[in-house]
Amino acid sequence: MLSKSGFLWVAALFFTACSEENGNDYPVNNAHTYFESKIATKDYNGHDFIAGIIGQGYADALNTKVDLRIDAIRYHTVDPASGDSIIASGIISYPQDGRIKGLVLAEHPTICSNEEAPSVAMQATSSFCSIFRYAVVSPDYIGYGASADRIHPYMHLESTARASIDMLFAAREYMKGIGLPLPDSIFIVGYSQGGQAALAVQKVAEESYADAIPIKKVMAGGGPYDLSVIFDALNQSPKAAFSPTTAMAIIGLNDGDRLNLDYRTLFREPLLSHYKEWLLSKQYTLSQIEDSVGKATNADMLAPLFFEASGDAVPEALRYSMEQNSLIAWTPKAPLLLVHGTKDELVPILCAQRAYDSFTARGADVSFEKVAADHRGAAIPFFLDVIASLVE
Repeated sequence: MLSKSGFLWVAALFFTACSEENGNDYPVNNAHTYFESKIATKDYNGHDFIAGIIGQGYADALNTKVDLRIDAIRYHTVDPASGDSIIASGIISYPQDGRIKGLVLAEHPTICSNEEAPSVAMQATSSFCSIFRYAVVSPDYIGYGASADRIHPYMHLESTARASIDMLFAAREYMKGIGLPLPDSIFIVGYSQGGQAALAVQKVAEESYADAIPIKKVMAGGGPYDLSVIFDALNQSPKAAFSPTTAMAIIGLNDGDRLNLDYRTLFREPLLSHYKEWLLSKQYTLSQIEDSVGKATNADMLAPLFFEASGDAVPEALRYSMEQNSLIAWTPKAPLLLVHGTKDELVPILCAQRAYDSFTARGADVSFEKVAADHRGAAIPFFLDVIASLVE
């Protein structure tokens, strides 16, 4: 979930690369289970890449001599609900000289336009970790890039984790094929939707792929880990400004869990008539959608049932899906850092507090850093923490 200004990621979209090569497919052979093909390669000057993302001052202070290469790839994954095979996509960032000391799985924040997908934009905010000699794997998620014809299952735990884990396996295959094998153990990082995705991957990886995916540390910031908090907040604030991410979550859970919801009972006009164009066409950024929504409130866009009897009228299937796709009722094994803004206006800090309380009660190794900032403002302290962990 991003603020209207589009967060730091958008700044990176406009930065010019040093060189670009397109259309050189990496050969497929029977040894590849996940990797399908390479889409494109793009090179960046490391200093200029940092300046484009977080500013000239940070670029000068870091004074990096490491330049980046980003390869976009297509890979095989599945729809967890149907078992259908899907060709998905994402990017792998790494030092151009091939000297890789570690591996990061980086989950991107909320996007709406397909042009913002890492494999389309050929970059992601967390690609900056490559200047510290890390390979950075960034999936587009299902619904963007090579799978843009599908609905994005926003906030759906298993779909998010499945697409990310399969991308990781594909990246290992691809990098081994070009003579740059990746380290086994990984860091997992993500902010906003990426924070939710980071915990989703940690949960599924530790429960089902512990030997194949050894995790060093997980760093998650500003994430909606408890979806009931998000939806309960609607009941308490019908006159608050409406965020398109609320409708995205309803649509994403409906698709991911095959709920068969009737949007005519959930959305009011103009959302009901425009949600396909605004949210499913992948033509608009979140900022552009917010401009179309204008000053609409929650009550203007959502059906009265969201504001009645503490939300008890919300369809049981949706309530159950929110519970099943929340990330607080499990025990993380790898060290976990949660970072959240105390003034976060998009994702209540109660999401992180509930996750922290649950994890500590279960004996997990978890730290919770509260930052005196809003959703966007807490992102920079979060990424500074990421840098500190990577260079220590």
